[in-house]
Amino acid sequence: MPNFPWEKLRKDSPGQYENKVNAVPDPNAWFHIKIQIKGKDIQVFLNDEKTFGLSVQKLSSHTTGAIALWVGNNSSGSFANLKITPQ
Repeated sequence: MPNFPWEKLRKDSPGQYENKVNAVPDPNAWFHIKIQIKGKDIQVFLNDEKTFGLSVQKLSSHTTGAIALWVGNNSSGSFANLKITPQ
């Protein structure tokens, strides 16, 4: 389990680590997510949106190491065409 599961984040920081999505994707279909990390800032873009749908600060001080994509609550968490591009 991650150190910051969604239940803890929702309780300790309501509304900070989640946001409404204007064009809600079909949860049973493929959709694109772009996660941009610059220093402590993380921005999440849905599909081809030019503006981010979520902007948060990193919860850890790590600057190097592995990247993990956590999937919980019995979700299959299928990923395709995953690209990690350092800047």
